[in-house]
Amino acid sequence: MQNINSSSSTLNRFWLEGPRDDIPLTPQHDRTILCLDILADKVVTGSADHGLRVYSLKSGKCLRNLYTKNFGHHDWVTSCKFL
Repeated sequence: MQNINSSSSTLNRFWLEGPRDDIPLTPQHDRTILCLDILADKVVTGSADHGLRVYSLKSGKCLRNLYTKNFGHHDWVTSCKFL
């Protein structure tokens, strides 16, 4: 078993310490967030409102609305990944 405090650990120290501040994401999804992925200072969220959004982790502001129920996506988003 690997020691999570070792320098060879793949866990980021922020993961171990937890969040520093609660920053609301704006605008919020209309329904529950079902998945997310984080890359650097951005997070992509997928929701039961059929939307995918990219937010800034620094400001909490929506940077991009990728899909919505009315524009190209008709099902809940249950998985997402930055590529």
